Amino acid sequence: MNCEKVISRKNLTKEEWLVYRRSGIGGSDAGAIAGLNPYSTAYSAYLDKLGEAEPITETEAMRQGMELEEYVAKRFCEHTGKRVKRCEYILRSKAHPFMLADVDRLVVGENAVLECKTGTAIRLTARTIPRIGAASVCIIWRSRARRRRILRC
Repeated sequence: MNCEKVISRKNLTKEEWLVYRRSGIGGSDAGAIAGLNPYSTAYSAYLDKLGEAEPITETEAMRQGMELEEYVAKRFCEHTGKRVKRCEYILRSKAHPFMLADVDRLVVGENAVLECKTGTAIRLTARTIPRIGAASVCIIWRSRARRRRILRC
């Protein structure tokens, strides 16, 4: 693996997690910086890294996305026959230390990650990856290893 474990997320408070998240650029930041995130901008990502951004209020859509993560992972396993496990660590690229990855799942026995994304029917069609999701996965993909795989269902 071309990345190192920064810290376990198991016992981190949200505030502690944010401190580590601010120490580099993660998948959500990459989408904002690239102009692909309809909910954030490069400037707001910059302010976030400085600790000067307004706190994000959790919306119902955000809550549902987090709660549906387990369901998406389960359906992925059923559809592909693969097994996944939670990644309990924030990861950092060894080659590019500013790159962070906070992945949803690791695919067991493969050098691959599963990012569990949900979306509305308006934004999501059968076999497409939304641009913001693709940007998030690309930074994780780059930080994971030399031999890379993106899995989708």
